[in-house]
Amino acid sequence: MPSKLALPAPTWITVHWQQVRRQAGERRPLLVLTVLGVLVLLVVFGGIVRRGTESAGLRHAAEAARAQALWRCKLLRGPARHECLLALATQVR
Repeated sequence: MPSKLALPAPTWITVHWQQVRRQAGERRPLLVLTVLGVLVLLVVFGGIVRRGTESAGLRHAAEAARAQALWRCKLLRGPARHECLLALATQVR
């Protein structure tokens, strides 16, 4: 009479699982390279997004400063207003 604690005979599932594990062991270097490649791409993408965000912030600050300067020029009267607007128009953006 077999013991109830005895391990069952290998079934097709356990055989299949052993084959999968064996194939995974053969593909491990490819998996490691793939994971490293994905990590490198994520780091590069993060750097690009960070630089883009910084650039947009600088552009926004420059436009805000220009709008404020234009507002101050429009408050002036007479030739000072004309000179101020002319100076703003000739500035390199």
